[in-house]
Amino acid sequence: ARSGELALTTTALRASRLVAGGRNGSFEAAGPVVLTARTFRFGDLSLGGASGTLDVDVTHDGATLVTANGALRASDGAWPLFGAVTGSDVPELAGMKRALGAFALD
Repeated sequence: ARSGELALTTTALRASRLVAGGRNGSFEAAGPVVLTARTFRFGDLSLGGASGTLDVDVTHDGATLVTANGALRASDGAWPLFGAVTGSDVPELAGMKRALGAFALD
């Protein structure tokens, strides 16, 4: 699934209780959703092995709005904000680059 800079691969959404309704091309659906995704990417942020439980509300009335609140975990994260480690990096910057290059999110 892709929307703007957000991309999810091998994604599954499961809902045990979903409330939905609509009329004349407009609709709303809301409820708790369990999400699993092989990868979750937003710009340079990459989260592998992503999973979480979210309270989701989706509305459409000419435009679609999706809001989600909850928790997300990932076993393989990377966010190369400062690029790769180089020999000219001061130790603190090199440490930040390494930490952002491989982390887990819980």
